[in-house]
Amino acid sequence: EVGLREAVQVVLSVDAEVGGHALLLVQEVRVGAFAQECAVIVWLEGPRDLVRVVREVDDCRVLFARMGAAPEVQQTVLRAAHERLGAVMGEHHGWIIPLHYGSAEEELQAARNGAALFDRSDTGILHVWGDRAQALLQEATTGDLRRLPLGESVRSFLLDKDAHLIDDITILYADRDRKGRDHYLITCNAARKERVLAWLRGLSDGYILFDRDDIFAKVQGPAVIDDLAATEPPARRTMLAVQGPQAKALLYKLIPAANRLRFRHALQVAVKGIPVLLHRAGYTEKDERYELYVHPDQAVDLWTVLLEEGREFGVRPAGLEARKALHDEAALPSWETACGPIQGTDLIRGKFADWVHLSKPYFIGLEPILEHLEPPADRATFRWV
Repeated sequence: EVGLREAVQVVLSVDAEVGGHALLLVQEVRVGAFAQECAVIVWLEGPRDLVRVVREVDDCRVLFARMGAAPEVQQTVLRAAHERLGAVMGEHHGWIIPLHYGSAEEELQAARNGAALFDRSDTGILHVWGDRAQALLQEATTGDLRRLPLGESVRSFLLDKDAHLIDDITILYADRDRKGRDHYLITCNAARKERVLAWLRGLSDGYILFDRDDIFAKVQGPAVIDDLAATEPPARRTMLAVQGPQAKALLYKLIPAANRLRFRHALQVAVKGIPVLLHRAGYTEKDERYELYVHPDQAVDLWTVLLEEGREFGVRPAGLEARKALHDEAALPSWETACGPIQGTDLIRGKFADWVHLSKPYFIGLEPILEHLEPPADRATFRWV
């Protein structure tokens, strides 16, 4: 699809840009009586994928491979604050974050019945922006962004060409600047951030094959995709989250406008003078979960304010183990253990079928889903395990 020299340069840039892995194949493509050798770039999640790809791709030879170095372990800026509270720290997909503060079960109960405060430093936060940002995400995800108003979010899936799940994501329409460029914030699971980042950048640049019938197919674009944990310092963001029945009361005390914040809406606010993007998240309208995007330099101050002001509401810090339990209760896929690919046809049988907009003219993975789609009355219930 691209010249060999350009393809090698792309593969060489993978390690520098996303710390990932890439494989360059040369494959003969026939169109009628004509045959042509094309350079095909395959993005890999790890060394194990190298063997799988070579086995599965027919009539190709490996020209070049680049296996990126393991990313450095990163520290949450709140580590000292966590340790003062007695947190047990541990590594989670390249981040040292709190696992629990003595009792994961009590923290889970706080999230269910009171309010729990989470450090979400490991969560992937991507900034997708540009004149064609909406067009790119409209074709790359299962959600319908054309109907998404400014300041609102939508839950969606990111699928590959075979309709295998890459990740479940949230897309927040954060801004439209004076030049008419759209700005979206995408949050993704910590285990999948590098995969999501590489996939979206590859689609935007036109270096990924995603159509089984047309190797020259491209999605609309391009757009700029920034990792807000590693971009220019002024633009960096991290996330805190408050969850539980008392979360709204705490935030109303600090931000009166929070009382009117509807499900999947966001507001730019100030908490004791700290600029914060406040987003009411969750998987259903009954969820009382709020995400607070803040600059890392002010995360410690915001954490302290939320804990101190939250004492009267029973707010307590909670760690990764409680987060995982809440994630499992929501019936979302766990990326913590190895499992087979999750099929797009399973997604429309599950609890979150409305995240897949089959009415869209096109999105990556739509055709494989339609090929195996049963009538609604015949669909069995699916649940991730």
